[in-house]
Amino acid sequence: MAKHFHPEAWKQANATTTATETTEQPTSETTNGTSPGFGVTAAVVGLLGAVFLARRQ
Repeated sequence: MAKHFHPEAWKQANATTTATETTEQPTSETTNGTSPGFGVTAAVVGLLGAVFLARRQ
């Protein structure tokens, strides 16, 4: 869609450029052992809310 609505921007975005070499220093990543998302607390609250709504009907 972008190609048809904005052909100039499409050409510019897909133009080939010369790559420059950069040296990257490795970074040390630390993980804290938590998973992304809402977590157990939000799941329990959501489950209780669903039970409450089901009993209400």
